[in-house]
Order: sequence, then C-alpha cells, then structure tokens
Amino acid sequence: MGWKNLSMMGKIFAAIFATAIFVVLTMAVLIALSMRSGFSVYLLSAEIEKTLPVQEGLVRDYDAASGGWPMLDGSMDNWLQYTKQFMDRANPGLHRRLRGGDPMKIGHRMVLQDAQRRIVAGKLLTGGVSLERPLIAADGRHAGQTVGYFVLASPSSGQSLIDGLYLRGQLWTLAISVLATLTLSGIAAYFLARHLVSPLRALTTGTEVLAKGDYSRRMQTDGRRDEVGRLIDCFNKLGDSLEAATRAERQWISDTSHELKTPIAVLRAEIEAIQDGIRQSDETSLATLHGAVTRLADLVEDLNDLSLAREGKLVTDLRREDLSQLVRNAAEGSRGLIEEAGLQLETDIEPGIMADCDARRLVQTISNLLDNSRRYTAAPGLVRVTLERVESGVQIAVVDSAPAPPEAALGQLFDRFYRVDASRARILGGSGLGLAICRSIVEGHKGQIRTTRSTLGGLSALVDLPPAEIENAA
Repeated sequence: MGWKNLSMMGKIFAAIFATAIFVVLTMAVLIALSMRSGFSVYLLSAEIEKTLPVQEGLVRDYDAASGGWPMLDGSMDNWLQYTKQFMDRANPGLHRRLRGGDPMKIGHRMVLQDAQRRIVAGKLLTGGVSLERPLIAADGRHAGQTVGYFVLASPSSGQSLIDGLYLRGQLWTLAISVLATLTLSGIAAYFLARHLVSPLRALTTGTEVLAKGDYSRRMQTDGRRDEVGRLIDCFNKLGDSLEAATRAERQWISDTSHELKTPIAVLRAEIEAIQDGIRQSDETSLATLHGAVTRLADLVEDLNDLSLAREGKLVTDLRREDLSQLVRNAAEGSRGLIEEAGLQLETDIEPGIMADCDARRLVQTISNLLDNSRRYTAAPGLVRVTLERVESGVQIAVVDSAPAPPEAALGQLFDRFYRVDASRARILGGSGLGLAICRSIVEGHKGQIRTTRSTLGGLSALVDLPPAEIENAA
C-alpha cells in the first residue's frame, strides 16, 4: 500500500511514530556512545589513581643533571620492572607477574614523556582514551616545574569481566527503555492520530450528507478554537447557507408560480369565455387580455432582472453621469402618473453632482420607488424626491405621506414578493419584485438602501451611495 493510499489516520500515525522512532533511536545511540566513552574514562580515572606511587617515584627519580630518567634507558623491560615495583608495593597481590600476568596490561599502557612530550619509556597507544598527569619537580633547581608527563591509555581489549558485565547490563537496560519508550510512543501516536482524525471523519460524513441534499446536519465544535474548530464553523455556516438557499428557492418557486396564476387564470377565463360565445371579442375583453399579458410581461422582466442580479450582471454599464440630472429626469418622468393618482410631487435636487453609475438602472430604481409611493400613498398626498450631499457620500430620498407600513414590516419591504397587504397590493398592481430589484441595483453600485418612517407620515426610502462614486461637476 502506497503512501497516497493510506488513510489520514494512517499517515498521521506513521509520521508521529516515525519521528518518535528517529528521536528515540538517535538519543539511544548517543547515550550508548556517551556511556561507553564515559565508562572508559571512569575506569581509566580509577586506574590512574592506583598509579600514584609510580608518578611519585618518577618525580623522585628525576635526574636534573641529565634532564630525564637515565635508569630506564628507553627499554620496555626496564620500564615494566620499574612500574611493577611501585604497583606491587601500593597494591599487594594486584600483579603476581607483570609480564603476561596482567590481564588489563596496565604496565604496557603506562607511558612516560619528557617536558617536550617526547616518549621516554613505554609505548603510546592510538585510537583509545588516555589520561595524563604532569610530573612536577618538588625540589632542586627544577622545583615547581613540569619535568614530564605520565600517561595511562585505556586497554585495547576492553574492560575486565566485571566491568564488561556492568556495561552490558547498562546497555541492556537502555535497550529495554528504548523498546518501552517506542511502545508508549506508538500507543500515544495512535490515540493522537485518532483524536485528530475523528472530527475530520465526522466532517466527511456530514459533507456526504450535504451532498445528498440534507442541509440540516450540523456539528458541535466542543469549544475548539484551532483550525479544526474553524473548519467545523465553516461547515456549519455552509449548511446554514445551503439550507437558507434551498428554503429561498422553494419560496421563490412558490411565490413565482402564485404570481403567475392570476394573469394566466384571467387570460384563460377570458379566452374560454370568448370561445364559448359567453363574451364577445370586443374592446373590453381585449383590454382585459392586454392587461393580463402586460402583467405577465412585467413579471417576466422583473424575474429576469433578479436573475441578472444573482449573476452580478444587473449593473454593468458604469459611466460618468450627471446624477442631479438623472434624478430630476426620473422624477419628471413619473410626475404624470403621480398627479393622476391625486398626489403632489415635490423635488429638492442639489445641482452639479456627478457619479460613476449605470444611468438606466439608477433611473429604474428611482422610478420603482416613485411607483411604490404612487400605489400606496393615500390621496390627497405628497411625494417628495431629494438629492443631497451628506457626510457618507450622497443620498437620494423618496418620501411620501400617510399611510405608513407597520414598523415590523420595514425590514422586509425589500424581500421578493413581500407585500404588507397582499390583497390590496394585487388590486393596485405590481409584481412584488420592484423593491427587491431596487436593492440589487443599489448594491451593484456599492451603496445601501433602507426605509424608515417619514416625517410626512408615510414611508421614507433612502439610497446612500459611497463617496468614492461621487464628485462635483466641473
């Protein structure tokens, strides 16, 4: 099985356990090497203390006249005999016979060097550990001076039987400790990997449930604030978004089909009545059919605008325009219908304000707001359109007189197909999508639209455009 085919838990476990093995084995090797070296130095330190009589004898026998030890004559036999006498005297029974009877060959490992570190007696071994002691003259003209060096090398054949058993015991204990540590590391790696992968498995299961269309699945973060906790939060937010989108889609289909039923029913009833001879194809029936078709066309057009808004294609033709003139033209274009409804239209437009905007869509927004005021403002009444520069940029306001919608309905006026009084709204006409389209257009201009109770007793619709989109006309 390749690394790519391993499960996430297997990969995490393998990574943690491999790291633990590497660390533990590296430490074990270093400890073993340090133990061997340290143990050799320890044994050598103990041995060199036993050679103190030899060192003291060499200091006493130093010949200041010749600057050395002429009695040794560089001979190994003389050197072995010389050291043996001091070792036997200080350690009775230690050496029955120096030549061939010294299992640790301590005599062969002793080396005498002069002050210039030239070998006077013995043979200096290479490749092992060695300790040296300076030989300092106690009297004579060289008193206090280093006249030579006594060197003791570690045995090349190892330690004594007891020492070897002790060292092997320590290494065996180290090996057991390594195995125990690796076992515990493996167990810890397993539980840690399972702990890390457990929420990922739950996320995988939850994602599969979401993919099947069940958007109600949620996960508990259990107070986690790490990356996994944030991933769980994102999963829950995704579920909320998908559930809201599905609910909105169902509502959209239900509302759209409901809105289409009325004009289609009117068309069907009128056509069937004409076909059955109940009604004549006169001006009245044709006007009724034309009204139903017009309502259908307006609804289809509004649905198309909302579809473009969802795709981010509603506001596309941004150009430098005279915003003051645009608002004035939109107001004048609606004046006739407003006055026919028994309402008075007032404008207060600050001149010379330029903006980067989609002129057609912005006029559509103002016209929709004015049409909404015309439909729901009681006659005689007043509709006022204003444009002014404010601290946050520029503000377009469409304000009307009574009646005002309930306070609780202000936040829902821009929802699709929302009507405060559905039966009255259908009598007055309108698709119920005009204000939703207004919001999409304003947001496409990076602005905001909101509604409040007006000082005239009705509704105040406020369009705020950011300062980056506005400048004074030259």
